[in-house]
Amino acid sequence: MSKCEQTLKKNQKQINCKSCFDLLHVKCLIFHAHHDFYYKDHELFSSSENPSNISATLDPGPDEHLQSLIMRPKHLKVMHLNTKSMVSAFDELLLKIKQYPFDVISMSETWLKENPLLLKHVTILGYNCEFRSRNSIRGGGVGAYIKETPTYKRRSDIEAKELDLEHLWLEFPGRNKHSKLFVGTIIPHTDVLPCPPVSDHDAVYATINTKVTRLQIRHKFIRNLKNFDESSFIEDFETLPFAASFAVSDPDEKLEILSSLL
Repeated sequence: MSKCEQTLKKNQKQINCKSCFDLLHVKCLIFHAHHDFYYKDHELFSSSENPSNISATLDPGPDEHLQSLIMRPKHLKVMHLNTKSMVSAFDELLLKIKQYPFDVISMSETWLKENPLLLKHVTILGYNCEFRSRNSIRGGGVGAYIKETPTYKRRSDIEAKELDLEHLWLEFPGRNKHSKLFVGTIIPHTDVLPCPPVSDHDAVYATINTKVTRLQIRHKFIRNLKNFDESSFIEDFETLPFAASFAVSDPDEKLEILSSLL
Protein backbone atom coordinates (compact mmCIF):
# COMPACT_ATOMS: atom_id res chain seq x y z
CA MET A 1 0.00 0.00 0.00
CA SER A 2 1.23 3.50 -0.80
CA LYS A 3 1.59 6.35 1.64
CA CYS A 4 -1.54 8.40 2.36
CA GLU A 5 -1.48 11.63 0.35
CA GLN A 6 -4.76 13.12 1.59
CA THR A 7 -4.75 16.48 3.38
CA LEU A 8 -4.59 16.23 7.16
CA LYS A 9 -7.33 18.48 8.51
CA LYS A 10 -7.11 20.03 11.96
CA ASN A 11 -10.39 18.43 13.12
CA GLN A 12 -9.22 14.89 12.26
CA LYS A 13 -7.54 12.51 14.71
CA GLN A 14 -3.79 12.85 14.34
CA ILE A 15 -0.65 10.93 15.24
CA ASN A 16 3.02 12.04 15.53
CA CYS A 17 5.64 9.63 14.23
CA LYS A 18 8.48 9.39 16.77
CA SER A 19 11.05 8.57 14.08
CA CYS A 20 10.32 11.12 11.33
CA PHE A 21 8.05 13.54 13.27
CA ASP A 22 5.42 13.36 10.52
CA LEU A 23 1.78 14.10 11.33
CA LEU A 24 -0.65 11.55 9.87
CA HIS A 25 -4.17 10.18 10.24
CA VAL A 26 -4.75 7.62 13.00
CA LYS A 27 -6.34 5.30 10.44
CA CYS A 28 -3.18 5.46 8.29
CA LEU A 29 -0.84 3.87 10.84
CA ILE A 30 -0.55 0.81 8.60
CA PHE A 31 1.61 2.86 6.22
CA HIS A 32 4.13 3.42 9.08
CA ALA A 33 4.17 -0.18 10.28
CA HIS A 34 7.75 -0.11 11.61
CA HIS A 35 7.56 3.22 13.42
CA ASP A 36 6.62 4.22 16.94
CA PHE A 37 4.20 7.04 17.61
CA TYR A 38 3.32 9.78 20.03
CA TYR A 39 -0.34 10.46 20.59
CA LYS A 40 -1.57 13.37 22.71
CA ASP A 41 0.72 14.61 25.48
CA HIS A 42 3.50 12.20 24.42
CA GLU A 43 1.60 9.01 25.35
CA LEU A 44 3.66 6.38 23.55
CA PHE A 45 2.30 3.24 21.91
CA SER A 46 3.75 0.86 19.31
CA SER A 47 2.53 0.20 15.80
CA SER A 48 1.74 -3.38 16.79
CA GLU A 49 -1.55 -2.12 18.25
CA ASN A 50 -4.58 -2.21 16.01
CA PRO A 51 -5.24 1.28 14.56
CA SER A 52 -8.99 0.75 14.81
CA ASN A 53 -8.69 0.00 18.53
CA ILE A 54 -6.50 3.05 19.02
CA SER A 55 -8.99 5.26 17.21
CA ALA A 56 -11.83 3.94 19.33
CA THR A 57 -10.11 4.22 22.72
CA LEU A 58 -8.06 7.41 22.32
CA ASP A 59 -10.13 10.44 21.39
CA PRO A 60 -8.30 13.64 22.32
CA GLY A 61 -10.95 15.92 20.88
CA PRO A 62 -9.99 19.35 19.49
CA ASP A 63 -6.64 20.73 20.64
CA GLU A 64 -7.65 24.07 22.13
CA HIS A 65 -4.05 25.29 22.33
CA LEU A 66 -3.40 24.59 18.65
CA GLN A 67 -6.73 26.18 17.70
CA SER A 68 -5.85 29.32 19.66
CA LEU A 69 -2.50 29.64 17.85
CA ILE A 70 -3.94 29.00 14.39
CA MET A 71 -6.68 31.61 14.88
CA ARG A 72 -4.05 34.35 15.34
CA PRO A 73 -1.78 34.04 12.27
CA LYS A 74 -0.49 37.65 12.48
CA HIS A 75 0.38 37.52 16.18
CA LEU A 76 3.86 36.83 17.53
CA LYS A 77 3.54 33.52 19.39
CA VAL A 78 5.89 33.18 22.37
CA MET A 79 6.38 30.21 24.70
CA HIS A 80 8.67 29.74 27.72
CA LEU A 81 10.00 26.45 29.09
CA ASN A 82 12.07 25.53 32.13
CA THR A 83 13.85 22.69 30.33
CA LYS A 84 16.11 21.50 33.19
CA SER A 85 18.71 20.03 30.83
CA MET A 86 17.31 20.49 27.34
CA VAL A 87 19.67 17.89 25.84
CA SER A 88 18.00 15.04 27.75
CA ALA A 89 14.55 16.03 26.44
CA PHE A 90 15.56 17.46 23.07
CA ASP A 91 13.53 14.96 21.02
CA GLU A 92 10.36 15.84 22.95
CA LEU A 93 11.11 19.54 22.46
CA LEU A 94 11.40 18.99 18.69
CA LEU A 95 8.04 17.27 18.71
CA LYS A 96 6.33 20.15 20.51
CA ILE A 97 7.88 22.73 18.21
CA LYS A 98 6.72 20.80 15.14
CA GLN A 99 3.21 20.39 16.57
CA TYR A 100 2.64 24.00 17.71
CA PRO A 101 3.56 27.02 15.51
CA PHE A 102 5.42 29.16 18.05
CA ASP A 103 7.61 31.97 16.73
CA VAL A 104 9.74 32.30 19.86
CA ILE A 105 10.56 29.60 22.41
CA SER A 106 12.50 30.97 25.37
CA MET A 107 14.15 28.58 27.81
CA SER A 108 15.69 28.64 31.27
CA GLU A 109 17.83 25.96 32.94
CA THR A 110 19.20 24.78 29.59
CA TRP A 111 22.31 23.26 31.26
CA LEU A 112 24.36 23.91 28.11
CA LYS A 113 27.99 24.91 27.75
CA GLU A 114 29.83 26.90 25.08
CA ASN A 115 30.72 23.69 23.25
CA PRO A 116 30.44 23.95 19.42
CA LEU A 117 29.48 20.28 19.00
CA LEU A 118 26.85 20.47 21.73
CA LEU A 119 25.36 23.68 20.33
CA LYS A 120 25.26 22.13 16.85
CA HIS A 121 23.36 19.16 18.27
CA VAL A 122 20.58 21.42 19.60
CA THR A 123 20.24 23.40 16.36
CA ILE A 124 16.73 23.26 14.86
CA LEU A 125 16.17 23.67 11.12
CA GLY A 126 14.17 26.82 10.34
CA TYR A 127 15.03 28.50 13.66
CA ASN A 128 17.74 30.87 14.81
CA CYS A 129 19.11 30.06 18.26
CA GLU A 130 20.50 32.34 20.95
CA PHE A 131 22.10 30.93 24.09
CA ARG A 132 23.81 32.25 27.18
CA SER A 133 25.37 29.33 29.03
CA ARG A 134 27.46 28.56 32.08
CA ASN A 135 30.91 27.10 31.55
CA SER A 136 32.32 26.87 35.05
CA ILE A 137 29.55 25.07 36.95
CA ARG A 138 26.76 22.66 36.09
CA GLY A 139 23.21 23.88 35.53
CA GLY A 140 21.68 27.22 34.73
CA GLY A 141 21.76 28.83 31.32
CA VAL A 142 19.14 30.61 29.23
CA GLY A 143 18.33 30.45 25.54
CA ALA A 144 15.77 30.99 22.83
CA TYR A 145 14.72 29.63 19.45
CA ILE A 146 13.41 32.23 16.99
CA LYS A 147 11.82 31.38 13.67
CA GLU A 148 13.69 32.69 10.64
CA THR A 149 10.77 34.88 9.55
CA PRO A 150 10.41 37.39 12.46
CA THR A 151 12.89 40.27 12.47
CA TYR A 152 14.69 40.53 15.79
CA LYS A 153 17.85 41.81 17.41
CA ARG A 154 19.64 40.40 20.43
CA ARG A 155 20.20 43.15 23.00
CA SER A 156 23.67 42.23 24.21
CA ASP A 157 24.05 45.80 25.47
CA ILE A 158 21.37 45.17 28.11
CA GLU A 159 22.96 41.84 29.06
CA ALA A 160 26.34 43.55 29.45
CA LYS A 161 24.93 45.91 32.09
CA GLU A 162 24.67 43.03 34.59
CA LEU A 163 27.24 40.36 33.75
CA ASP A 164 26.55 38.34 36.92
CA LEU A 165 22.86 37.98 36.07
CA GLU A 166 21.79 35.10 33.82
CA HIS A 167 19.57 36.87 31.33
CA LEU A 168 18.93 37.07 27.60
CA TRP A 169 17.05 39.88 25.82
CA LEU A 170 15.50 39.97 22.34
CA GLU A 171 14.01 43.01 20.61
CA PHE A 172 11.20 42.71 18.05
CA PRO A 173 9.40 45.41 16.04
CA GLY A 174 6.16 46.52 17.68
CA ARG A 175 2.74 47.13 16.17
CA ASN A 176 3.96 50.37 14.53
CA LYS A 177 7.27 51.97 13.68
CA HIS A 178 7.43 53.82 16.99
CA SER A 179 7.03 50.77 19.24
CA LYS A 180 9.20 47.79 20.17
CA LEU A 181 8.66 44.50 21.94
CA PHE A 182 11.23 43.09 24.36
CA VAL A 183 11.33 39.42 25.33
CA GLY A 184 13.58 38.69 28.29
CA THR A 185 14.52 35.44 30.01
CA ILE A 186 16.05 35.71 33.49
CA ILE A 187 17.23 33.16 36.05
CA PRO A 188 17.03 34.81 39.49
CA HIS A 189 19.51 33.93 42.22
CA THR A 190 18.46 35.54 45.49
CA ASP A 191 16.19 38.42 44.49
CA VAL A 192 12.70 37.16 45.21
CA LEU A 193 10.02 39.06 47.09
CA PRO A 194 7.45 37.10 49.14
CA CYS A 195 3.91 38.17 48.22
CA PRO A 196 1.55 35.75 50.02
CA PRO A 197 -1.53 38.04 49.94
CA VAL A 198 -1.11 38.68 46.21
CA SER A 199 0.19 35.45 44.69
CA ASP A 200 0.95 31.81 45.44
CA HIS A 201 4.48 32.43 44.11
CA ASP A 202 7.22 34.81 45.16
CA ALA A 203 7.84 37.83 42.93
CA VAL A 204 11.08 37.71 40.95
CA TYR A 205 12.80 41.05 40.49
CA ALA A 206 16.07 42.50 39.26
CA THR A 207 17.70 45.90 38.94
CA ILE A 208 19.41 46.57 35.61
CA ASN A 209 21.85 49.42 35.11
CA THR A 210 20.37 50.85 31.94
CA LYS A 211 19.37 54.35 30.87
CA VAL A 212 15.91 55.32 32.07
CA THR A 213 14.34 58.59 30.90
CA ARG A 214 13.22 60.61 33.90
CA LEU A 215 10.40 63.13 33.89
CA GLN A 216 11.71 66.66 33.52
CA ILE A 217 10.08 69.22 35.81
CA ARG A 218 8.22 71.97 33.93
CA HIS A 219 6.56 75.08 35.35
CA LYS A 220 3.31 76.50 34.01
CA PHE A 221 1.90 79.86 35.08
CA ILE A 222 -1.89 80.16 34.85
CA ARG A 223 -3.98 83.22 35.64
CA ASN A 224 -6.68 82.54 38.16
CA LEU A 225 -9.74 84.66 37.31
CA LYS A 226 -11.94 83.11 39.97
CA ASN A 227 -11.33 86.00 42.41
CA PHE A 228 -10.81 88.69 39.76
CA ASP A 229 -11.10 92.28 41.11
CA GLU A 230 -11.60 94.70 38.22
CA SER A 231 -10.81 97.90 40.17
CA SER A 232 -7.54 96.45 41.51
CA PHE A 233 -6.62 95.31 38.01
CA ILE A 234 -7.15 98.84 36.59
CA GLU A 235 -5.05 100.37 39.36
CA ASP A 236 -2.19 97.97 38.66
CA PHE A 237 -2.52 98.51 34.92
CA GLU A 238 -2.21 102.30 35.31
CA THR A 239 1.08 101.94 37.14
CA LEU A 240 2.76 100.15 34.21
CA PRO A 241 5.45 102.32 32.50
CA PHE A 242 4.03 102.30 28.97
CA ALA A 243 6.04 105.46 28.19
CA ALA A 244 9.09 103.26 27.86
CA SER A 245 7.81 102.11 24.45
CA PHE A 246 8.17 105.67 23.10
CA ALA A 247 11.90 105.58 23.66
CA VAL A 248 12.39 103.30 20.64
CA SER A 249 11.27 103.70 17.03
CA ASP A 250 11.40 100.08 15.86
CA PRO A 251 7.85 98.58 15.89
CA ASP A 252 9.20 95.13 16.85
CA GLU A 253 11.01 96.57 19.86
CA LYS A 254 7.86 98.48 20.90
CA LEU A 255 5.87 95.25 20.78
CA GLU A 256 8.51 93.42 22.78
CA ILE A 257 8.41 96.09 25.52
CA LEU A 258 4.61 96.00 25.69
CA SER A 259 4.65 92.19 25.85
CA SER A 260 7.15 92.23 28.72
CA LEU A 261 5.00 94.69 30.69
CA LEU A 262 1.87 92.63 30.27
